[in-house]
Parts: sequence; C-alpha cells; structure tokens
Amino acid sequence: GGDGGTCTGGSGNRYGGGGAGGGRIAVHFTNRSYTGSFSVAAGSGGFGNTASGSSGEPGTVVLVQRVDNDLFVPSLFQLEGFVPYNFRNVVFEAGSITIVTNESNGIVAVNVTINESALVNASGRGFAADVGPGVGTSALDGGAGGGFGGVGGVGGGTSGSGGVRYNSSLFPELVGSGGRSGANGVVNTAAGAGGGKIVWIVNDTLLVLGTVSAGGGVATSSGSNAGHCGGGGSGGAVYINT
Repeated sequence: GGDGGTCTGGSGNRYGGGGAGGGRIAVHFTNRSYTGSFSVAAGSGGFGNTASGSSGEPGTVVLVQRVDNDLFVPSLFQLEGFVPYNFRNVVFEAGSITIVTNESNGIVAVNVTINESALVNASGRGFAADVGPGVGTSALDGGAGGGFGGVGGVGGGTSGSGGVRYNSSLFPELVGSGGRSGANGVVNTAAGAGGGKIVWIVNDTLLVLGTVSAGGGVATSSGSNAGHCGGGGSGGAVYINT
C-alpha cells in the first residue's frame, strides 16, 4: 500500500494522511517450487504538525494446493468470512501471522499444523468497547472490565458492577465483550475491545508448535481525562474439536 501524505508547510493545523492497506496474493498451484518471499506491506501514515495519520493494515498471502485441497499460510493472512474454511490440511508456516476477524466461522480440516513462531491471533477482535453481553454497568469514573469466562472488575470510584459471565465453558463459540469506557461526566476515555473467537473442527491431528491467542484489548487513557480510564476487554473463545 502507498504511504499517506505529509502536511507540514505553512501555518495552522496540518494533518497527515493515512497509509493504505496492503493487497492480496492468492496462489492456487499443483506443484510448489517457489521458495522466495511475498510482500503485501501496508503504507505508513503521513506526518502532520498537528496530527499524523496511522499506518494501514498489511494484506494477505495464501497458497492453495488444488489437487489435495491443502492450504498454506506462508506469511500474513486473515481468517475472515461467514463460511468456514474447508480443507484437507491447513498449515500455518513458521513465522506467519494470521489475524482471525470477528466474522470468521473458523476452519474445518482433516489436519491443522501451527509451526514454530507462527501466530494465530484473535486478540481484540470481539465486541467493541461498550458493546456485548458482558459489558459492565459502572461508567461514572473508572470503567468496568468486560466479562466472558469470568466476571469483569469494577471500575474505581463507582458503585456499578463488572461485566457478567456468559456463553459455555465446554463449548465457547461467542466473542468477548468490550470494557466500559471511563468518564468524568463530559468525555469518555477508550476501553478495550473483547477478544475474538477461534472455532475449529479438526478431524484427525492438531499440532500446535506456535501460539494461538484470543486475548482482550487493553484500555487506553488520553489527555486531561486520564484519571477516568476505561476498562479492559474480556478474553475471547478458543474452541477446537478434534
């Protein structure tokens, strides 16, 4: 993706442009002989005297062996869409990073391998801040933490409650809830988003040598309202039936 524009000249407010998102590479092959690299890099945000733009998100790379219906993730990928990915073998290669989006309906495969240093990550991909069945009720001062597998903590200085538990311990298939934003009566500060969901059916062998994560998002604070911070998002769900 291209970089955002830089705005520094003249007087007054100057705001940098946002960087573009990366592209998509999908190679459907019979015999794999290419050993080089793939690039779907995002553009960087442009600098501005008042505020700089943010960088875009990298794109996706996937390889599909069409004869045996095998899927390989060599570098960057996103599990997305409302239809499950249905393959014989799914291989997340060493060093690859896969983001699991909040609309992903998972994987159905015979075998799944997550190699060394590979990351499958649904962290912060659940309900947004202040959204979800596990959002707490305290929001006058410090915001409550989101609830999911456990109850969220109560925000400081309030009399409300943290987020409640929901879904199933044995069959967790929902995403985590966002934290409650903190407030000083005027402006809210940012709470964390809930963790997403990783729901897979693996009919034979699951081999995990890397990392699988569905953690909750971290709350942030800002400016003069930093004393009224938001709550963290709850963790999400990892449910693998093998």
